[in-house]
Formats: sequence, structure tokens, C-alpha cells
Amino acid sequence: MDWGAPLVCAGFTSYSPLRYYGLDKPGLHVGVAGLGGLGHVAVKFLKAFGVNVTVIDIAPGKKRYALETLGADQFLLPRELESAKGTLDGILNAVVFSFDPGVLGPVEAGGEVSHGQLAREAA
Repeated sequence: MDWGAPLVCAGFTSYSPLRYYGLDKPGLHVGVAGLGGLGHVAVKFLKAFGVNVTVIDIAPGKKRYALETLGADQFLLPRELESAKGTLDGILNAVVFSFDPGVLGPVEAGGEVSHGQLAREAA
């Protein structure tokens, strides 16, 4: 028997901005900042869209889960962001505490930042 689970809150919160900002196109390279409840759902959606995904998280212990279980293409710690500067087409901020603007470094000029009001200010 196949099992399913409702994705109302986490699903809508992750899916909606990805679609709204056009970060759902195959071949794009999108970052997901924060691999918690929203971030892991976002990675699943992005991989289903055919997007290359880089997970950015402060916890090194999440690397294996991100890459092997969720299928992310890359995992970065915040201190490694400089190496990815300008490589992302956009980023989904799934961090629920004070946002660090330094995480935006990897977004290409003109790229989209998907986080409600922050996306408007940064775009």
C-alpha cells in the first residue's frame, strides 16, 4: 500500500514562492537556505521540477541527508558561501529566525530570492 501525508502548510509555503518566482524550471540552479521542515519539502519539489539544488545549512550533520536521501546536488555551510558566489539562479529562504543577508552571495545578479517581502526588496 502506498502512503501519503498532507502537505498543506509546509507544502504550500515551499511550493508557492518557487512557482511565483519561476524557480521551478528544469536546469535552473536554486539554493535552499535551511534544511528544516520547509527546506526539506522545498528540496523535494525542486528535484521533482528537474532543478539543480544546493542546500545551505549551519548543521554539517545534515549534509548526508540532503545529498543521499533528498537528492540535493550540493551542500554548503555558511562559511563556504564565497565559493558559490554568483552560481545560483535563485534561493528559497527556509530559515525561520533572523535572516543573514550574507546567504544571498551565491545568487546571480538579477536572480530571484524567494522569501515574501525580502524577495521584493532584494530583487
